[in-house]
Amino acid sequence: MKRIVLASFFLSMLGTWQSVMAEEWAGYDDRWYVGLMGGAARLDSDRLTDGTAPYYGAYLGRFFSPNFSLDFQIDAYPDDFDAKEFLGQPQTFPARDDFDIYGYGVTGRWHFGAHDHRTRPYLLAGLGIAEHDSAFDDGRDFYASLGGGVQSKLGDYMRLRFQVEGRYDNDRDTFDRSNGFIDLIASVGVGLSFGQPPRPPQPRQAPAPEPVRPAVQPAPAPPPPAPAPQPVVEFEFDSAVLFAFDSADLLPDARAELDRAAAVLAPRDDLVRIEVEGHTDSSGPEDYNQRLSERRAGAVADYLASKGVDRERMRVTGFGESQPKVSNDTRENRQKNRRVVISAYNRR
Repeated sequence: MKRIVLASFFLSMLGTWQSVMAEEWAGYDDRWYVGLMGGAARLDSDRLTDGTAPYYGAYLGRFFSPNFSLDFQIDAYPDDFDAKEFLGQPQTFPARDDFDIYGYGVTGRWHFGAHDHRTRPYLLAGLGIAEHDSAFDDGRDFYASLGGGVQSKLGDYMRLRFQVEGRYDNDRDTFDRSNGFIDLIASVGVGLSFGQPPRPPQPRQAPAPEPVRPAVQPAPAPPPPAPAPQPVVEFEFDSAVLFAFDSADLLPDARAELDRAAAVLAPRDDLVRIEVEGHTDSSGPEDYNQRLSERRAGAVADYLASKGVDRERMRVTGFGESQPKVSNDTRENRQKNRRVVISAYNRR
């Protein structure tokens, strides 16, 4: 009987933990990614090399939780032995002075901060095999790494990382030593993710409260407000037709499109208000998108005024990324959200 009770208790706790984790992890980016890295390696002085070597490699990995990622990587840092370092050593300077180190292994990273933050610091630990190619040794041994760095998202598909690690190379055959070497590696990596980015989790709907029966008859509800005025003339222009990327200067082809709108708006004396609204997608910082939408709406309004549309009747507004037509989860949807809308209202 006790075993049944204990089993029921642990199953209940496991179900609760899975429910909490599913809600906490919802929406984190667990896509596979590949990347290249490059930098410099400062070799242990006891290796008797020049000291600093170029470092390069490649990696494949993914996040297995909002805070933990695991990479499979290969790397290399070739160097040369230094004849001056061999003075006073029992070894003689070799006829072939090149010394190449190749590594392949896994690296785990623990990332700090919420998973949707653009920039996050991390700590790393790695384990792998190091191949040694020199006149003294053509074999392999294990290595272990510890370090840290910072990773930043560049849009929905690219990641940039800066990291420093200390790598213990258990190379005991090159100089017949009883212990290994510690190399210091600083690198920059650029990674590319596969597939569509995850959608943000939907907020949980609170249950509707039970209706309360009033003790007395409530007063009749007020009449509904009058409907908002509707525009009598409306134009919508794709920003790709009007402007170059990240610009508020009108393209030559845009003038023909805006001339069509000016020909309709200029002679209409009954139009008492003309609204020119600029909109962007959610790519980039929010305050920058706000300023870009304002500049684009102003450029359209200035051009309409030059074609005879009364500038005093125009109201120019930039909404930035705050009023998307559709969600910003695909490239096509983001293009639909980059637009300029012209709405004209009459005296009614």
